[in-house]
Amino acid sequence: MDDKGWQVPAATGDEETHRGLARAAALLLLGGLCWRATGTPLAIVVAALVPALVYAVLLTVLARGARPPSLLAAAFLWGAVPAALMASTGNNLMQTWMAVTSSASDASVVVPRLGAPIVEELAKGAALLVLAALWPARIDRPADGIVYGALIGLGFAVSENLLYLTMAALQDGYTGLLRGAFLRGAVYGMNHAVFTAMTGAAVGYARAASSRVAATFVPLAGFATAVAVHVLWNTIASDAISRMLCAAPAPGGACQNPPPAHLLFFSVPLMVALFVGPCIAALLAVGRMARPRLPDA
Repeated sequence: MDDKGWQVPAATGDEETHRGLARAAALLLLGGLCWRATGTPLAIVVAALVPALVYAVLLTVLARGARPPSLLAAAFLWGAVPAALMASTGNNLMQTWMAVTSSASDASVVVPRLGAPIVEELAKGAALLVLAALWPARIDRPADGIVYGALIGLGFAVSENLLYLTMAALQDGYTGLLRGAFLRGAVYGMNHAVFTAMTGAAVGYARAASSRVAATFVPLAGFATAVAVHVLWNTIASDAISRMLCAAPAPGGACQNPPPAHLLFFSVPLMVALFVGPCIAALLAVGRMARPRLPDA
């Protein structure tokens, strides 16, 4: 890294070489996603994949700037395959270690709320560092980082939802699958995208930073923000939504199945909007920050 921080020359090789590398990465990761979905019923795969793809298409259409489709696809698929596998492995190791050193009950509370956000944002954020290293001209402003970060998060949600929607289908058949697809895919299907977009915005800003200090600490600040918001979701919003959807007639009572329609279609989406909305507004404001672009890699 020189005095311009992340303003390093583009990676060696011509544009076609970099495009070929992006295509190869996308195809390899697509094969990984197919392998990961092997054995999962087609209805569950579709329910997990379609909402994320709709969000991804809307994001890439609405976001300004020409970005290679193969690199966009590779970012999405990184979230769905390597990031998901790394996060699952890390969470399991953390759960096992804490169950041994503390107790299984402590592990079941602490790991999902505090440990998982760190592990998952590290796994997703690693792709942004790979992008900055191999395709430096493609992520040199906050808007680029937001787009790639959001796509990584959407891919991660696909892999995560393969598991959750399978559980929903086993518990309540197609009704449970449809309800799970609506909630996890549509209502809060953008959550992971928003978290990782925060890291991406910071990486994009740092790529064109004029000082070494900013180039070093802005990405760390972005990552810390992503983790903090993720922790808030896991510890406050997610628990509140679970209690709301349970709709038990009395404390400690059995949950209603299905949950009341006004909770499912109004109250929960409103709560998610109140949580995610300000984050999206902040990202839009940061994304409008103009940074000098480097020559195409």
